[in-house]
Amino acid sequence: MLYSQKYLRLFIFASFSVILTSCTFYSAVIHNLADIDDYNIFPERGLKANPTPFLFKNKQDSRFMFSLDSIANVRGENNFVSMIEKQHSVAFLVEKNDTILFEKYFDGYSDSTWIASFSMAKSITSLLVGIAIGEGAIKSEMQPVIDFVPELKSSPGFDKIRIYDLLQMSSGIKSEENYFSPFSQVSELYYGNNIRKILSHLEVEKEPGEGFEYKSVNSELLGLIIERATKKQITAYLQEKIWTP
Repeated sequence: MLYSQKYLRLFIFASFSVILTSCTFYSAVIHNLADIDDYNIFPERGLKANPTPFLFKNKQDSRFMFSLDSIANVRGENNFVSMIEKQHSVAFLVEKNDTILFEKYFDGYSDSTWIASFSMAKSITSLLVGIAIGEGAIKSEMQPVIDFVPELKSSPGFDKIRIYDLLQMSSGIKSEENYFSPFSQVSELYYGNNIRKILSHLEVEKEPGEGFEYKSVNSELLGLIIERATKKQITAYLQEKIWTP
């Protein structure tokens, strides 16, 4: 009995050692949930600033502030600033055309503070898809995903998924947006160091187009498609087509 308990403890210890030395699991446990300062824990590819950048006009007037406060009043708040502060915002801007109508920062953050873009990157990725279509690198949003990710041909259902389905978050790909579990796919995509390998082993659980389901894996696939269609790293393509202009 003592020998059994001894070997059981050794097995448990060995199992946890393997788990804890896993880069993804270790990072997910140590860093816990994703945070806006997470740019500090990842490698980076830099974007060069345009020497003559576009600058928004700044026109914050009392009439627009009154409109914002009216919105807060409807929700039972005294004013708009206190309302968004309660949401733990660190930055809040309202822009219209070429003008900033409202701008406020909290908790020591400012207009020059670095933070992770998170899902804002999904919108940028969509813009890059549109540019790639306009330039002919991608035929159209109706082009099949497997044209660019042929390793998914053997996975049932992927032959029906189009770039359009990824853009609309209606691909039917099996994935969970579970940020609480260090074993989830989204944690592996976030903390893992081989996203391309993960994307090559995806599965489909629903027919594409059946309904909207917000899944980050759709945008991850779009990034891979852009890279293969343009034969450029997505950072370089962003620099050339959006960031510099």
